Amino acid sequence: MQSMYSNYKTTVAAPSVMQTQVVPFSVQAGTCGTGSYSNMVAIYIDYNQNGSFADAGEQVYISPTYTTGAHTESGNITIPLTALAGNTVMRVMNIETTVASTFTPCASYGYGETEDYLINIVQVQPCSGAPTAGTATASVSNICAGSNFTLSLTGYTLATGINIQWQSSANGVTYTDIAGATSVTYTGSQVATSYYRAAVSCNTGTPVYSNAVQITSPGLFPAGTYAIDSSQPTDPTSTFQSFTAAVNAISCGIAGEVTFEVMPGTYVEQITIPQIFGASATSRVIFHGNGETISFASSNTNARHVIKLDGADYITIDSLNIVASAGTYGWGIHLTNEANYNRILRNTINVGNSTTSTNYSALVASGSPSGATTSGNSANYTLIQDNTIIGGYYAFTLMGEGTGNPAVGNQVIGNNIRDAYYYHTYFYYQDGLVVRGNDISRPNHTSPQTFYGLYMVYNSNAEVDGNIIHDAFGTNLTSTGSAYGIYLSSSNVASSQQNRFINNKIYNIKNNGTIYGMYNSASGGTVYYHNTVSLDHTAATAGTVYGFYQSGAPIDPVEFKNNIISITRGGTGTKYSIYLSSSAITPALFQS
Repeated sequence: MQSMYSNYKTTVAAPSVMQTQVVPFSVQAGTCGTGSYSNMVAIYIDYNQNGSFADAGEQVYISPTYTTGAHTESGNITIPLTALAGNTVMRVMNIETTVASTFTPCASYGYGETEDYLINIVQVQPCSGAPTAGTATASVSNICAGSNFTLSLTGYTLATGINIQWQSSANGVTYTDIAGATSVTYTGSQVATSYYRAAVSCNTGTPVYSNAVQITSPGLFPAGTYAIDSSQPTDPTSTFQSFTAAVNAISCGIAGEVTFEVMPGTYVEQITIPQIFGASATSRVIFHGNGETISFASSNTNARHVIKLDGADYITIDSLNIVASAGTYGWGIHLTNEANYNRILRNTINVGNSTTSTNYSALVASGSPSGATTSGNSANYTLIQDNTIIGGYYAFTLMGEGTGNPAVGNQVIGNNIRDAYYYHTYFYYQDGLVVRGNDISRPNHTSPQTFYGLYMVYNSNAEVDGNIIHDAFGTNLTSTGSAYGIYLSSSNVASSQQNRFINNKIYNIKNNGTIYGMYNSASGGTVYYHNTVSLDHTAATAGTVYGFYQSGAPIDPVEFKNNIISITRGGTGTKYSIYLSSSAITPALFQS
């Protein structure tokens, strides 16, 4: 509904809650008409009854993130001891937004609902004697090692002076206190099956105990080498019939390094690897593909991948042929939700050399299941080496969260990246990125247009060394699309965070469009040493050529030294070896 306000203070009976009580809530958010839009929920309580919800602590809930469409949000609210007793106004808001800061208790908004209610806050009394321990419950009865669960206590004596201490036990007999677990709820994790109870006391009196609850955890998957073999039934001691079965087997944790050897077979499946408890630098999960193919044709915009590393760390994907070209959407590998310390080695990742749609990308690190270039804390310390990466609108994206929280320590080494429609690499918000020894070209795309070899924005401490970028237009030599061999933008850094471009080669860019060998947009603190740019297509008939193009004055100096630029391109277009676009680019700022 549009800007709707509803006052239920006189039509809905006020429920009674007590100071210090933990009160569960549930909010059902609907939709207007047939549309589904991003929305968030907030709850306010006027604890000091002054007619304003703007006081500290009176926003008692805000959605942790936005949700699209109708949904239900639940949680708990703790009524503070300082809340005034009596009827108190509670405001519930649901606004069409994706940003929590949109919410203020009297906000103006285009679409949403505000509802006011009364709650009756009852003053709590001091405890005396032996309290009632109450009933302990757990959010789950079975959970993987390392995953979080929540314990809750209800029905205990509500009074001042009541102390709660959660305890755990391996055998249900001998209990020990859980450090810091002194609230009515406790969220934690475990590595093995355990029992839990709450010790409740009045001041320093003798505690009484709630019932015990048991949470079981399966044993960790044994270290060792296993087979993935589609021709054999699953035997969890040795063989798994599918990648899905293998991932399910390790999803509750590993006891040491696990290697899966992929045997000849047919693997048409989509897999998501979560964070695996026990995976570490010395206990990796390794999928050794042996050149076998895994493919999937997705029709789901929010699940475009063949393989997704969803918060998974210390995973190695080695020597697989990954195909994602047949569906409405296609991503070969997707890294997201802080998927760190992973290795992607010697694979062929193919989404086809004819696509012109943003629905396709071979290798994606992004914060969205449907956006290849959505920012997010997606992947850090990733080694991507010796792969063949083919096709897509973006062949390969690496997205950090933003300038204040870039992705860190990713390495792109020795890959063959080819036949993207537009961007062969797209590296945003990266710190310490290494791009070394890659071969980037577009010899076989069926509809070549604008070409970006290395596309880098908001980077610092980058090492771009020994890459070759060539053959951007294949046999389509009359194309008028633009070409950018190396493109750097918005990356002005101090000399201590230099971006360094060294020993790269750009050549054989044959067409009739505008060509930029290396393009720098106001990105100071950058050095270009020993690069070679050869733009020598003598059969060209048109197109402006720039060996090096400096757009805008950098804040810190650009060093351009010991590079070779050769331009003998044919045609009527103007040729520039080095082009400085502004008189503000002084010799102090551009040092050559």
